[in-house]
Amino acid sequence: MKFTFWALLAIFLFAQTSFAQTSHTVKGVTIDSVTKAKFSGSVSVLNAKDSVLRKFTYADDNGAFSISGLPAGKYLLFVTYPGYDNKMSQFTLAAPNDVNDLGNVGMSVIAKTLGEVTIKSTPQEIKIKGDTLEYNAKAYVIQPNSKVEDLIRQMPGVVIDKNGKITVNGQAVPKVLVDGEEFFGDDPTLVTQNLRGDMVSSVQIYDRRSDQASFTGIDDGQRIKTINVKLKEDKKRGIFGKISAGAGTDDYYEAQGIFNKFTARSKFAAYGTFANTGKTGLGAADNSRIGSSNNYAQIADNGGIFVQGGGDDDLDASSGNYNGNGLPEVQAGGAHYDTKIKNDATLNANYKVGTLDVKGVYNSSTQVTIPGNKQDQTAYRDLHNNTFRQKADLTYFTKLDTSSTLKIGVDAITKHLRVDNNLLTTIVGETGNILTNERRITSSDNHQKGINLNALYTYKFKKPTRTFSWAVSQTYAENIAENYLYSVQYRTNKPDSVTTDQYKPITAKNTSFSSNMNYTEPLSKYLALQLNYGLGISNTNSDKPTFDKSGSGLYNSFNNIYSNDFKINTLTNRFGGIFNYRKNKTILNFGTRASLVDYEQTERYSGRVFKRSFVNWSPQATYQYQPSAQKVFLLSYSGNMSQPSVDQLQPILNNSNTLNTVIGNPDLKAQFSHSLQTIYQSQKIITRQSLALVASGNLTENQIVPKITNDPKTGKTVTQYVNLSSERQYNVNFTAQGSQRITGTEVDIRLALNGSRSANYSFINDSLNRVDQTSFTVQVGMQTVKFQKYELQVGVAPTYSFNKNSLIPQNNNNAAGLNVNARGALYLPLKFILNSDVNYRYSAKTQNIPAINMTILNASLSKTLLKEDKLKLTLSGINLLNANPTLSRSVTSTQISQSSFNTIMRYFLLSVSWDFTKFGTSAATN
Repeated sequence: MKFTFWALLAIFLFAQTSFAQTSHTVKGVTIDSVTKAKFSGSVSVLNAKDSVLRKFTYADDNGAFSISGLPAGKYLLFVTYPGYDNKMSQFTLAAPNDVNDLGNVGMSVIAKTLGEVTIKSTPQEIKIKGDTLEYNAKAYVIQPNSKVEDLIRQMPGVVIDKNGKITVNGQAVPKVLVDGEEFFGDDPTLVTQNLRGDMVSSVQIYDRRSDQASFTGIDDGQRIKTINVKLKEDKKRGIFGKISAGAGTDDYYEAQGIFNKFTARSKFAAYGTFANTGKTGLGAADNSRIGSSNNYAQIADNGGIFVQGGGDDDLDASSGNYNGNGLPEVQAGGAHYDTKIKNDATLNANYKVGTLDVKGVYNSSTQVTIPGNKQDQTAYRDLHNNTFRQKADLTYFTKLDTSSTLKIGVDAITKHLRVDNNLLTTIVGETGNILTNERRITSSDNHQKGINLNALYTYKFKKPTRTFSWAVSQTYAENIAENYLYSVQYRTNKPDSVTTDQYKPITAKNTSFSSNMNYTEPLSKYLALQLNYGLGISNTNSDKPTFDKSGSGLYNSFNNIYSNDFKINTLTNRFGGIFNYRKNKTILNFGTRASLVDYEQTERYSGRVFKRSFVNWSPQATYQYQPSAQKVFLLSYSGNMSQPSVDQLQPILNNSNTLNTVIGNPDLKAQFSHSLQTIYQSQKIITRQSLALVASGNLTENQIVPKITNDPKTGKTVTQYVNLSSERQYNVNFTAQGSQRITGTEVDIRLALNGSRSANYSFINDSLNRVDQTSFTVQVGMQTVKFQKYELQVGVAPTYSFNKNSLIPQNNNNAAGLNVNARGALYLPLKFILNSDVNYRYSAKTQNIPAINMTILNASLSKTLLKEDKLKLTLSGINLLNANPTLSRSVTSTQISQSSFNTIMRYFLLSVSWDFTKFGTSAATN
């Protein structure tokens, strides 16, 4: 990492020196090569060696252009104008001439008709608009009724995996817009897999600045990789959608309907999904702020409610796909509406509803190894989860005047979760004797709801970069639950079993208010100061009584050990000051933020009061140098002070898992983490090359680590958290990745190298244990697309990891691994299409656990019918090799385990889909 940093620093200094050399100018006139008419073309100057953009301008009405400030060297002149072929020519700038006059730059008309012969040029693929790359959809050919996903998959540097996740040059794309507006919130797949590819005029890819930077004009260096899909004018008004249904072997079924109506001023969309194949149709952005599990409540320092235990809310699975654990059945739907009320006001609304029922079986085998003791643990669990959820949000934005704006939003969510678990756990000692055998049956019926109101006011003063913004929000969250716990525990060293039979209701409510004000003041032409003040008020009540079953068979015997009724009040004052320096291509940010927190917790059953007052410091600094629109170097540092959680200081007593318990430590102090990251990125548009180098590190002082005590007689563990002052935890990561098109082909290749090293600590039976982990991964990928011929995408990633345990050095868990992913499509005669995707996963055996060797293979054969191929029949084979994809392995400092769920295995599905379109049906005034 040191070598990388100094090398990049040398490059930076050399570049600064180069820019200081004598500058040159190139000029000329853009004309029609036949008629000699002059026009205002788009003129770009690129490096001849690597095609990196150096300068950009437009010719004036007389066709004249002039670009100055260029050092000596060889360049490419790239000229474009609507209706004409792109013009590319090479020129040189050198002493003694400061100006190179290219004279007339002739342009040829795109098409010339000679009788029945038409000669056409290839449409321009890419335009560079500042920091934005704009891809012309006409430069790519897709089959009828293909989606946006099929279009952008062909663009250089873009990779889409089987779940629809998009990356551009290795960077994830979390946001996809339609004509600059959000569509169904933050779920990119509802754009890329819903909208038709032939509706698209162009696709813009850019690094979106943070909302604060966009408003203040002060660049803070923060970026979000964003795709903006721009629609054709004649496709912005009309009706379109898709209906599909399928039935398969073993009673599998899948049905989905999508409807869209677009007008010049509004968009309406709705969808519904009914399936037991694992498709949910909802995305990860729906995750609720009031918790997704259900057994017992914990309260954070900010007063938020965390409902833990029980089971997951599977409707929050990534990318809207079921996460694979168990057998699902889903009914889900949603609607989106946005409109321009007038020129300076917009309204955006979303509604989603869904129910998911999952039945599953879980198996795990774990080997626990601590000095002088080994144990084998097996677990078998039956589960049945049912989730019903509704979520709605509404956002109104208006410009109050030329200087101020107002944004008002409201979002609400309701959940009903029903979870039943039947768990059997067996712990066996080193000699093969059974230490503990426990059966635990839990059931939970949760009703959760939450609502959030927020408003943002912004004002720009007449003086540039002097701004003020004020954001306020009010939140209410509620969790009402009925929980039952029944367990029977047998121990070899005790003659009688231990039985627990309890009723554990929960009533938890939270009200919080937040206010945050930002003011920016320009101190000079290049320097500005950003000041921040925030206020947070949170009030929480959490009542969790526990009742034992009495001799009458009723749950009416109050248990004061596992009962609690907490009232928590939190007051937070936040202050911050950040300096921003920006000159030419350099940005420097530095400053700090501080949070003053007053925390008071009252346990109303016992009358105990727990108070804390502390300060969290968060220093930060960022340096960015961007020599061109497609090249950037970034170096950033951040510090973060983390206070111990309430659960670590004074945990709520909980007997839902008596084999693993946590006790508190009121003497815990805060830990402080230092994070450093450096990034270098470069992209060469013409040659479709990209390079990214990323190095990051984290060092933690006074780290909070677990102190684990294991009872060799029962197999039980007790955990307490302590501060580690003698050692420092660290982790270092490095990634180098690049892509390039093979000259003379339509094949794009990708290569990446990832490396990491970390040191983590814990106490095991009063002895300090250090775990060193080092891993390396090489990724090689290739993709190519030939319209109506074939599509192919392949990725191979071998990996190797080293694991060293200081207390048990004889345990060798070093392991090699391999992942291979491939997907392809072959277009056959008579409009048949063969699709297939395969994932191969290999994890070598270790000293303690067998190898994982698994292949997931899917294939389908489709045929399109009717005009414009609007009807499609598909026969799909899913998981043809009948492998279980949930099989997984985990390694910690004291244990290594493998686990699996029952899941959807091999089946065949016959489906039919119909795309419908009717554009131009709405007037432009709608």
